[in-house]
Amino acid sequence: MTEDNTALNEDSAEEKRREPRYHTYKSSVLIHENQEIYTTIIDLSASGLGLLCAIELQPGEQDDLLYNIEALSQFNEASKETAQPSMLHLPIEVVRVNEAEDEYVVGVKLRKVPEEYHAILKRVAEMQATLGIVRPQEPAEDTQI
Repeated sequence: MTEDNTALNEDSAEEKRREPRYHTYKSSVLIHENQEIYTTIIDLSASGLGLLCAIELQPGEQDDLLYNIEALSQFNEASKETAQPSMLHLPIEVVRVNEAEDEYVVGVKLRKVPEEYHAILKRVAEMQATLGIVRPQEPAEDTQI
């Protein structure tokens, strides 16, 4: 391979996200090699999410993430007393891992996007837009096919 091809491959490893990212801080459980690893979801987008994880994962690994959600919106005062816990299963693939102090920041893409995830993302987007804390979408760079 030429240096130009190598540079192109390195660029392809960079983030190419087109959807907005919504910041959050929610507990989750990663199922990795038949072990439960406690993680924290730090951001959501339509195609993936960011995690804080105590173990180092490798890009390309396919795992499962479990996320405890309420059947009814936790943000609706009338429904708080009737909300039932529910586990959302998210099949994921690791795309990026960065070491940060005592943990790792892991970027994953969703291998399958359940309908419940779309509902959660929509609710988070609405809340953050209302509060004015949506992270602006970064401008798209020129890409060559």
